[in-house]
Amino acid sequence: MREVITIGIGSCGVNVANKFVKISLEDHQIDQSGTSTDTNNSNDEGKGINVLFKETQMQKYYPRTILIDTDPQRIDQVKSGGLG
Repeated sequence: MREVITIGIGSCGVNVANKFVKISLEDHQIDQSGTSTDTNNSNDEGKGINVLFKETQMQKYYPRTILIDTDPQRIDQVKSGGLG
């Protein structure tokens, strides 16, 4: 299986990566707590959900994302956004 890791470096990179994750959450019907809201079970591996997200034993999904910035406030803003 292939996996994608999103890397955002600097203020602009963090903003772009954060927006990408938000759009991916919507596309795969995952709420801000990491829970799938797909009632039709169409969020299977064939749809690529496990390419962008790591599934835990509790059926929660977390983005495969690395954010790097020298300004800790920007990272703190992203971390306080639900999936932290």
